[in-house]
Amino acid sequence: MQRKTLTVGKVLTMGAVVGVTVIIIAYFIVYTQHRKVLEGSRQGSLPRTKELVNLQFYASDNEGNHSYEIDQQKENPRGNIHVWSRLVYTPEGKKDYIQKRMHRNMFVEGFDTLARRDILYELKCTRDPMEYAIIEVFEVDSQGKTLDYGKTGSSKDWEAIPEGTNIDRLARAVCPIIKK
Repeated sequence: MQRKTLTVGKVLTMGAVVGVTVIIIAYFIVYTQHRKVLEGSRQGSLPRTKELVNLQFYASDNEGNHSYEIDQQKENPRGNIHVWSRLVYTPEGKKDYIQKRMHRNMFVEGFDTLARRDILYELKCTRDPMEYAIIEVFEVDSQGKTLDYGKTGSSKDWEAIPEGTNIDRLARAVCPIIKK
């Protein structure tokens, strides 16, 4: 009985087929998720952002005005803190953000009514340098309707907080309060 051997050409062909298959599956998953969020936005079935009543101003830039509220309801045994950040867009900031979404091939349907973005961060104030992870993001219109929504899973992408950024300004405003 003859043994079949794999040639370099066959291995490369199999690798190309597997690679293309993975790309097609990934594209289908991303496309399906995109359609699901778009339909949720149209129907108004996306989750609503938390009602923030004690917002504290911490920065202003071309995008708009940035405020925060520490989330006291989130218990964290590791000593990290959860904080909501709200960006209320300026007309120019809104226009620039919609352009970024279009450039990234993200849907912009309904974004003519975009008013603000609420982000729930988890901060590691005791680290040097401090780190953050994004937990939830809400794009909200002037009536409080969620236009787009994103949430991380159980695994968080921790990043060092870059100096001079709005997340740095937020951490500098929030972390001294916690450390007292």
